[in-house]
Amino acid sequence: MGKKARQKKKIAQRNNDSLSLSGSKYSDLESPQIEDEQANEASHKIIDQQELLRKRESALKEEIISLKAQLECAFRVRQMLQELNEEQEKDIIKLRQQVEEGRKSEEMSKKQCLEKEEHHQVE
Repeated sequence: MGKKARQKKKIAQRNNDSLSLSGSKYSDLESPQIEDEQANEASHKIIDQQELLRKRESALKEEIISLKAQLECAFRVRQMLQELNEEQEKDIIKLRQQVEEGRKSEEMSKKQCLEKEEHHQVE
């Protein structure tokens, strides 16, 4: 027998051994019960995973709703702050105008006072 033939024979023998090992060590009556129990366990695991996914999805939906509400609130607050800022800017402009008018009035009063003094000195 050649080397290749011996290798083929060994491979065939291994395949036969693995087939006989993979055969059930349980009697024909026990085997279906084990398979049913495994199927039931797998089914329960799938159901548990689906329930967990539903709970996560529900929690995510609640979080999204909460975040949307926070976003709307933040938008309203931003609008209110913007309006308040605009009002304050208008007040600042008015105050600056009043200060400028006060300076002009003060300058005119000083000028008039100086003119009166000069007029009194001339007299």
